[in-house]
Amino acid sequence: MRDAFQKHKYLLRTYLLFLSCYSLLSFFRHFSLQSGVYDLGLFTQWSYLSGIGEFWTPSSLTEFIKPALGDHFSLLLIPIGQLFRLLPSAYTLLFLQSAGLALLATLFLRELFQSFSSRHSRRMITIGLLLNPFLMNSSLNDFHPEVAFAFLGLAALIYLRRKKYLVSVVFLMMFVASKEAMAFFAIGYSLYSLLRRHVWLSAAVMGFALYYFAFSSSIVDAYQSYASTRYGHLGDGYVDILASPFIRPAHFWSAFVNRDSFLYLLGLLTPFVALYRWPQVIPAVVAVIPLVFANILSESDVMRSPIYQYQIPVLIFLMVAALDSAKCTISPYSSTFSLARIRLYLVLSVISFSMLTQWSFFPTRYLQHWRLAPSLFEYGREYSSPRISVWAHERIASHFSGRRQIFYREKDLLDKDFDILITPAIQPAAAPSNLLEKLRNFVFSYGDADEFMESENILKVARSRGYKCHGLRIVVCKKY
Repeated sequence: MRDAFQKHKYLLRTYLLFLSCYSLLSFFRHFSLQSGVYDLGLFTQWSYLSGIGEFWTPSSLTEFIKPALGDHFSLLLIPIGQLFRLLPSAYTLLFLQSAGLALLATLFLRELFQSFSSRHSRRMITIGLLLNPFLMNSSLNDFHPEVAFAFLGLAALIYLRRKKYLVSVVFLMMFVASKEAMAFFAIGYSLYSLLRRHVWLSAAVMGFALYYFAFSSSIVDAYQSYASTRYGHLGDGYVDILASPFIRPAHFWSAFVNRDSFLYLLGLLTPFVALYRWPQVIPAVVAVIPLVFANILSESDVMRSPIYQYQIPVLIFLMVAALDSAKCTISPYSSTFSLARIRLYLVLSVISFSMLTQWSFFPTRYLQHWRLAPSLFEYGREYSSPRISVWAHERIASHFSGRRQIFYREKDLLDKDFDILITPAIQPAAAPSNLLEKLRNFVFSYGDADEFMESENILKVARSRGYKCHGLRIVVCKKY
């Protein structure tokens, strides 16, 4: 009983550690003017619109093209919208995502630690997971529902491994509701269950995944065809793309087998490879193939970049591969992995973190605008009412997006009148004031160019339209 209490106490501390790390870093990034219209600004506005029941009202940030459910048919925006009504702030979304990522990490550790008795080993594995570049990058990459609710995908696979099928399928369907492309995750789930000899479950989930993707993508395609924008080089439409290995094999395999694909796979496997055992990893590795193929074959580089959220569904199966490897221990009281293997895992985690995480942004970008951030934070509170019409500079529009309409393009200044126009002032490149800044600038080649140069033209247009502007670092313009 005491051991169980200590284990739960350790997991609670671990969850709070991950939550604090992810939330504070993502808050600091947003506070430092580093979040963007795509995607935090969009999801902030979509959350507001969903909260008032306007799921099909197009976002003004997309020039009135995409509504909330027309982007990726994320049904989870509906409950997110209700939460946003209670706490209308972009920080609410960032905290929600941080809490979800922390829960994803803690669920993985809880399952893995069932095979460990050594507290020292647990600590090393926890530190290694905290340094996982894909988790860290996703917490710093604005907001995405499939990242915030990725723990549902892991929970679905965990309960499948426990043979609690109904609970597993409920979690799976909830996760698929985060984004239409998570139907590929469901296909992976189907393959995983097939290799674990759950044939009927596999067939049912495969049928559901294919039907759901066909249904949801038909809605999304009315606003943007991802088949043509990301896979158009392989064919016209999803059916033609799926047939391309047979119709155009040379073209298909040249897109798959290349140096970039090798580096991508190497980066994915490096953090967890020391925890893998053969052949226990086979079901999860086979299951992740549809997701990996979708990323590798995309014409969009962002789907292979460790910076963006597309690696999170892949990461879930890589975690399960480690859990399956841990299950092959002979005794529940023995350590699954040797201390040398765990140390190698920690070393590889450090290497992956240093190579794939944008850690250099902290001493450069994230500290770049700290003088601007406090006044922007105050203006964000002062003009938070959705009844105020706002035009905001692209770099700060996400701070004011909790409203039915918000604009950031210069052409809108000529077409519409706004209650508030807000933009950073031109920030001249300042000479370093101390040795630490000089060293930083030397290492990162930072601080050489003026920023927000377009603000001069923005303010010129605003004054010509009759706005009166004031402010030194953040300029606010109003019509009196």
